[in-house]
Amino acid sequence: SPSPLEAGLRWLLLLGLSGALGGALAIRLLGRTAGSDIGRAELRAQRLSVGGALTGAAAAVILLVSQITTSGTGVVALWWRSYGARWGLREAGLLLLALSATRRARALPAGAGRLLLAAGAALACGGTALLGHSGTTAAPSLTRAIASAAHLGAAATRAGSGVFLALVLVLDRPRRAPTRHYAPGALAGVGAVAPSSLRSRVVHVVDVR
Repeated sequence: SPSPLEAGLRWLLLLGLSGALGGALAIRLLGRTAGSDIGRAELRAQRLSVGGALTGAAAAVILLVSQITTSGTGVVALWWRSYGARWGLREAGLLLLALSATRRARALPAGAGRLLLAAGAALACGGTALLGHSGTTAAPSLTRAIASAAHLGAAATRAGSGVFLALVLVLDRPRRAPTRHYAPGALAGVGAVAPSSLRSRVVHVVDVR
């Protein structure tokens, strides 16, 4: 079983990913809501997304150092294994998520921001899935990895955006609430989580047999 430090870092990484993806969704939902009082909430969502992504990236680095220290494996030996490539995918994805959240400050086109967000989400969730149970076998199943990544991404986005929008309603009390735009995203998240959960359970049962 993982040490308390390792378990805490893993939870911090997942919380950071939830903040990054949930903040990214909140930015887009708030951008569709008219009103002079929405700008402050949108800025908070941007800070949440950037802070979450950077927190997750920092936690991943500390976790890597901790694992190298406790396992006694050399940095080069660990890096050139599949673990290094998967870790790199996740780290690159988190940094791309942070970059996509600052699109407006960097004067990037909207299309470039969406591309950065999609690539960052795919790399971060895919890398995390491959570092988890989906990548424990000698030849990881592609469909299982995709299902796990979709499940993680949908759950993290729904949780992060839901908590943030709830705080917006309590703290800012905007005249026009952005929650009416939240329902389609929430339903899409449920639609992604349910099949991927079923897929993971089916694969798990097959593997046990």
